[in-house]
Amino acid sequence: MLVEQGDGTIAHPRANAENARTMEFFRRLGIADKVREAGTPEDYPHTVLYLTALTGFEIARIERPGHGGRAPTAISPERPQRCNQLWLDPILRERAMSFPSVTVRLNCRFGPSSRTTPA
Repeated sequence: MLVEQGDGTIAHPRANAENARTMEFFRRLGIADKVREAGTPEDYPHTVLYLTALTGFEIARIERPGHGGRAPTAISPERPQRCNQLWLDPILRERAMSFPSVTVRLNCRFGPSSRTTPA
């Protein structure tokens, strides 16, 4: 059972990138290609910038050539990808719902336990 307290829509995504290990799990689930297709293009720069403001001075720059693309690395058959949660969640939900044994409950959450712990 998949329980989600919201209605499944996302107003403010909390994730923007998936690491190589997560992509390995997505590969096992058969959705790695969909995640790559939904994310940024393979040739999109994955550079991280630290700035004083959006139009301010650059403090640091980290080039991440290992992000994106399809070629395996020396340590994994998958590369980290940038796929915003706005596009990732529907892929995950569709895959979860494809299993006949999975029930998806939106607008639902678990309440406090009615059990008490002996003192």
